[in-house]
Amino acid sequence: KIATTCVRAGGFNEDRCTIVAARSDAITLPTPASLVVCELADHGLLGEGLLPTLREVLASGSAAKDACVVPRSAYVEAALFEDASLAKRRGPDDYRRQRCRGGASCAPARLGNARRLTPYVRVLDLSFSSPPARGAHAGAKVDLQVQKRGRVDAVGYRWRMDLGFGEGVSNEEDADAFQDHWWQMAQPLDSPFGIGPGVPFSLKATHTDTDIVFDVFFDAGFVT
Repeated sequence: KIATTCVRAGGFNEDRCTIVAARSDAITLPTPASLVVCELADHGLLGEGLLPTLREVLASGSAAKDACVVPRSAYVEAALFEDASLAKRRGPDDYRRQRCRGGASCAPARLGNARRLTPYVRVLDLSFSSPPARGAHAGAKVDLQVQKRGRVDAVGYRWRMDLGFGEGVSNEEDADAFQDHWWQMAQPLDSPFGIGPGVPFSLKATHTDTDIVFDVFFDAGFVT
């Protein structure tokens, strides 16, 4: 009903636009779609099935190979945070915690309330117009410059989506009010540790169809 209301309000009558209330994998279109709009972003970006949905639509022929996909792409930024409460948060509405290697987990958090020890660094780039195959995909290992002395309690991340046409949306701490329902994400460390300026530190992000997790490298050793 909401989709119908929005489409008709935009001036598209039944002769120009047909609304079909069904799963994307349960319909057959008379011709492949030239435009795919998919609003499946959650706090963690991938948890609502954005990648497998787009992969199925493009592979099944429901959409043309050169279809315009909205959103077009996204990138993920991560940083280190000091805030012991991040390990205890479940986020809004008992959000499904993302399980990570080593037993750590990601959950939504308001990172603007935590103490950030490093700048944000770009750790992942994802294409939605050509979604990756099913499975785990690792980004490059990225070095961080530690700016403040403190205790590393969690890796926090945020994302920004490119909608095309010069438009974008984000779950950044200072995002516009209409995007405020998206929180940032935090992966607590099993064993928090102290760190200070000049200490070598690296992150490597890995994503699956639904989760984003982090390997943490400190003094050339792996820290869980």
